[in-house]
Amino acid sequence: MSEVDLNDLRIDHRPVKARRGSSVLVIIVFLIIGLVGGYLAARWYPDLLGEAGEDPGADNGANATKEKQGADDGDGASSSGSATPRAAGFTEGGWIEVPSYHPIVISSLIPGRLEELNVLEGSRVRAGDVIAKLYRKDEKDALDRAVAEVSAAEADLKRLKTGFRVQEVEKASADLAAAQADMVLKRQVMERTEALLDTGAVSREQLEIDQAAFREAEAHVEALRQEQLLKKEGYRVEEVEAAEAEVARRRALLELARNRYDYTVVKSPVDGVVLERFVTPGTYIPVQNPRIVSLYDPCDLQVRVDVRLEDIASVSIGQEVDVFTDVEPGRIYKGKVIRIDPLADFKKNTIQVKVQLLATSDSLHPEMIARIRFMGKPDDEEHDDTDQ
Repeated sequence: MSEVDLNDLRIDHRPVKARRGSSVLVIIVFLIIGLVGGYLAARWYPDLLGEAGEDPGADNGANATKEKQGADDGDGASSSGSATPRAAGFTEGGWIEVPSYHPIVISSLIPGRLEELNVLEGSRVRAGDVIAKLYRKDEKDALDRAVAEVSAAEADLKRLKTGFRVQEVEKASADLAAAQADMVLKRQVMERTEALLDTGAVSREQLEIDQAAFREAEAHVEALRQEQLLKKEGYRVEEVEAAEAEVARRRALLELARNRYDYTVVKSPVDGVVLERFVTPGTYIPVQNPRIVSLYDPCDLQVRVDVRLEDIASVSIGQEVDVFTDVEPGRIYKGKVIRIDPLADFKKNTIQVKVQLLATSDSLHPEMIARIRFMGKPDDEEHDDTDQ
């Protein structure tokens, strides 16, 4: 039997130690990653770990214990007689916006070319401020023409109401007297010709000429007599009424021309902030699209929020919310839920909620991102008070 070398039977532990050190290092790395991941999850997604970092399982157990105690106590009356307010439910992101009944669109009431536009986006305006001006020369000429036509119609009406002057009446009387004298003369000539016709000194043709002259003089006297009566009595009532109607029509046209001239200056009807400009100077504003600018009230803003379907049951009309913005991280704006859309967005799996801001500031602007913290439902609290 050969001798056994003890060195050959020695176990080399060096590779085993190296492998054991590598395994420990890997375990330490995984522990560090797990701790960092848990810290980030607790900070960024607190809802996943329960309120205030509590264990959801423990919370469920506490709720189950409370429910059991309520069942054992009957109707669950508390010694204090008041319900404990619900804590903030959840937080969602949203956008500040102008309500649907805003913005106020300021339009031109007449077509025309825009000459001046005195505001920019974000400009604050007050009621009565001049927003824009249109080309005015054509409307000014139409206004001057309407003024002249009214003056002419009023003068004609005054003439009819005043009647004829005394000199005109006296002239008509004199013309009538002269015509009557001429008629008497022609009658005498006619009678003389009739007497000479029997003696043969004149012809039948001469008698007919004298008779025609007499009838003409007689008709002229009658015309002058009627003219004299007209000038003494004045114009008829119908003529005066027609002149009055013409004056009224001309005045209406004047008012229309004056309004169109005033419409060339576009003023703001309310206080507000310019949200958008639709035209630029030099643009022709047609009747089909007369928009110039739009305004919104900075004191009347709301927030639109896309609430996940699993949280929508915790939202109700009138519910109080807190609104935060990155512009003022430490400031809380109070809001109230005023609308829940009836249709869900199946692509995002959300329902849109409208929140009215109860107070605003100059730091809030439309389409600014905000965070909304939904509080306890008022109806749930009232229900809890009733039950207890």
